[in-house]
Amino acid sequence: MILFAPTACRTAYEPSFTWWFPAAGLGVAIGALVVGRFWGRSGRVFTYLVAGAGVLWALGAGATVYGFHDEARAAAKSPSTPLVEGVVEDFHPAPYEGHQDESFSVGGVRFAYSDYVITGGFRQSSSHGGPIHQGLVVRIRYIPSGSTDLSGRPTNLIVKLDTCP
Repeated sequence: MILFAPTACRTAYEPSFTWWFPAAGLGVAIGALVVGRFWGRSGRVFTYLVAGAGVLWALGAGATVYGFHDEARAAAKSPSTPLVEGVVEDFHPAPYEGHQDESFSVGGVRFAYSDYVITGGFRQSSSHGGPIHQGLVVRIRYIPSGSTDLSGRPTNLIVKLDTCP
């Protein structure tokens, strides 16, 4: 059941690839090779080990993050992905430093996320500029989750978020 006219809502989130996470491994590899040029023969093995680990990180993290992104992007476009619309209730913002998930409910469906956990879905807390707040009218497509937050409530993954007036 759609409560809001689609043209009245603004898309606040659609899945995007988190490029910086795998790129950090390439940064380590390049840094190791640059520093290794000044060490001479004795540090060459260590340099190649660190550079190799950086490249392996970039490949592994890139494949993993791309898998998360691809799953979320497909779910956001699929009409069979669950949809909930309504007012944000029971909003609990995350502190700026982290150590607690931000959470809320819409129409009895619970959501929880953190800026510090890489997923294919929405994860921007209000303390870091996210759009969610108590009383906001939203339309959310989500992947039902088998995982729970620290209080044992489901964390459902948001794959598309529209804010509505």
